[in-house]
Amino acid sequence: MNIFYKLLIVVLAVVMISACSFSKETTNDQSKESKVENQGSQEKEESEQPTSEGETSNEGIDFQADDSLTSFKHSFLDLVNEANENGTLQDIETKDELVNYFKQFMSEDLAIMYANTYFKEESEGVSVKATDAPTWLDLDKPYEVKNVNEQEYIVTQEKDNELTGHIELSYTFKHTGEKWIVEDIQQEKVVNESKPKMEDPPKKDINSANAEDLVRKHLNFEGNTQMNIRVDHEEDTKYVVQVYEVVEQEGVSHTATYGWYYVDKKTGKIENMMN
Repeated sequence: MNIFYKLLIVVLAVVMISACSFSKETTNDQSKESKVENQGSQEKEESEQPTSEGETSNEGIDFQADDSLTSFKHSFLDLVNEANENGTLQDIETKDELVNYFKQFMSEDLAIMYANTYFKEESEGVSVKATDAPTWLDLDKPYEVKNVNEQEYIVTQEKDNELTGHIELSYTFKHTGEKWIVEDIQQEKVVNESKPKMEDPPKKDINSANAEDLVRKHLNFEGNTQMNIRVDHEEDTKYVVQVYEVVEQEGVSHTATYGWYYVDKKTGKIENMMN
């Protein structure tokens, strides 16, 4: 009987030792697995958190006033200068096509206004009206750029001459997501609130060369060597100025008239004779 109890005690001891060893190994394995899971979770969280290099920045869209103003101006002038001797546009046949062309550079409302103001649709196609050119900002003179937000800028310049008077001209540029276009153009008279100036001495009468220069500037043809601007004759207090282009076809030259203008000898005021 004593031997039986002794064997039973030995068996129980072996079982208890085995159970303790298995429990320890299981605990160690679970600890290792927990540690691995925690490490993986931590690495995942760290990978999901944006680094300073990967963070989305909101630095704004680069706006270059000179480039945007030049592109807008040339969208109009290039079209006019490429017209044929009758003023008909080469690659645009309808007003709708013209509006779509201008919408690359300006808002739809502005494109429609430009198409209706400076062009006319005829049976031969779309041609340039004999009217005053748009008023442009002068990039050689100071202008102010106001940042409304990262997708909108306003470029403003004061102009004071005999043709426009003293005005403030403002161009609003907006970014479409791809490029800058002119959203709106505003022109306001500038009220001079300073003390009245002494009367200026009488101005000298404008000569014929002055009249030609005034018309050239009025039409923004300073850099256009194809257009000829000449005083044709005088009528009382006015010069009659012809704007034309000499066109050669099959060895024969002929004159294609762009327009006729009056220039007042005293004030330099310009009137379109065809309006």
